[in-house]
Amino acid sequence: MHTPIDPTVAEIVERLNENQREMFEERAGQREFSAGLHREYAEAMALADVLARYPEALTTIEVFQLDVDDEKRFCISSSEDLVREFAEKLGGEIAARRSVAWAVDEEFGGLALVSAA
Repeated sequence: MHTPIDPTVAEIVERLNENQREMFEERAGQREFSAGLHREYAEAMALADVLARYPEALTTIEVFQLDVDDEKRFCISSSEDLVREFAEKLGGEIAARRSVAWAVDEEFGGLALVSAA
């Protein structure tokens, strides 16, 4: 994978997960080679595609599923290290990382009540 030409595009692309990065690379390549667009413009358009589909890619906030005593618990955080420490204090571990939108929709049926730890 190459580093995008535009520094702002490069900074955002660096935050993408593997699937989002793959989508970015595919779309940029299609626009550059099939449509004949300049690489810098092709990358910007590809990033716009990714962000339209995955707007949560602009944030570092994620939902972490913890397994503690055979029970699912969820943490919202911008730091995996803090979540790992918290999970260890509870005697558990991180089982999954998800976008906030995915967790609210899939785990909580569209509405999640959040309380402080």
